[in-house]
Amino acid sequence: MKHTMPVTLLIIGMFIATQVFGLFSIAYSMQVYTGDGGELVVDYPETAVGERPEMGSFGTFAYILFSIAIGTGLILLLIRLKKIRIWRLLFFFAVWMSVSIALGVYISEWASISAAFVLALAKIYSKNAALFNITEILMYSGIAVFFAPMIDVWWMGALLVIVSVYDIYAVWKSKHMVKMAKSMTKNNVFAGFSIPYKRRASSAKAKAASKISHARESVAILGGGDIAFPLLFSGSALNFMVTSLSIPKYQAFAYSLAMPAMVALALFAL
Repeated sequence: MKHTMPVTLLIIGMFIATQVFGLFSIAYSMQVYTGDGGELVVDYPETAVGERPEMGSFGTFAYILFSIAIGTGLILLLIRLKKIRIWRLLFFFAVWMSVSIALGVYISEWASISAAFVLALAKIYSKNAALFNITEILMYSGIAVFFAPMIDVWWMGALLVIVSVYDIYAVWKSKHMVKMAKSMTKNNVFAGFSIPYKRRASSAKAKAASKISHARESVAILGGGDIAFPLLFSGSALNFMVTSLSIPKYQAFAYSLAMPAMVALALFAL
């Protein structure tokens, strides 16, 4: 086993919490009503950081792919040039905006922006693991609230396939994803869940000489893409159920929970 069972279950639990909170936030933010002609109308209010851009599903699909390419290249360049402060500033801004969107579903615009600013600062400079991971839950929920209404489930499925192939290449072949994760974790700007813990271990020499065990520091991580993309897919499916199948939004929310449940089982198996 790569990590201890309690830590593994904690990672899975945080993954499920993010999916449930993100999907509920999407459903909660939906405004569903009957139009003048008797047709079902589904609308999403402006987010705490402004309106969503006017682009179709293909435009959103292309935008996300382009952002992944540019973002990856920029991070690798900053790591190579050792300009971690620039990456920290960009990371702070991304956390601030996405957390603002998540909180803005439930509280006023200025309250959400102000609270998100404080949380983003604390995330960057604090070493508290609980605070770090709570902001991660809010971050990915905010991303889902922003993007899920903009891309249909079919284009989102295509995006998942492409990202999966890229992920395999980036981790097993080029290994640049591993390099990025190590550098970001070291500098406290890692996007994803991170749980440091003490693991009991015994070296061969220690066993042979004195039978004394020692503890070593381990870190269990789950990358941001592994959290965000399943949530985006489930969110686009929830949106599809309401807009195309006319399923009541909270009933669609309940149906959509089957998807993160299956992903969580697969994640546990891995």
